[in-house]
Amino acid sequence: MSAIFDAATTILNDVILLGDFNCDRMEPNKPPMDGWDLSDLLDIYNLKNLITSPTRITKTRKTLLDLILTNNKKRILSSGVVDVQISDHSLVFTILRLSAPRLQLRKIYARSYKNFNSDIFLEMSLMMWMINRPILIY
Repeated sequence: MSAIFDAATTILNDVILLGDFNCDRMEPNKPPMDGWDLSDLLDIYNLKNLITSPTRITKTRKTLLDLILTNNKKRILSSGVVDVQISDHSLVFTILRLSAPRLQLRKIYARSYKNFNSDIFLEMSLMMWMINRPILIY
């Protein structure tokens, strides 16, 4: 598991890992005590668990096995657990805070043709052509 954490945290800026980690975070000191090992890994790689409610509930025990881990809690808008009644595990979810990149501003120049007079325009064009016409001398 540490190889996955190592690869994810060195390659990516914002890391979100989720799944069934099979390490109880509700009672990490109960045998086999995998919860403590996972806690150590989370500290080493600066990952925070977003899920705090139990994700697997049986008649005898409540455990927190399904986790959502991130290194940037500012990117998370909300997260939680939903009991969907189709498995012994509940569904975990997170809603990301997304931002669109700011568009670069462009100036657009336009002319208003509200008062355009085509007759005057053609007359001026003809005059400009006559003024700029090359003079041929033989």
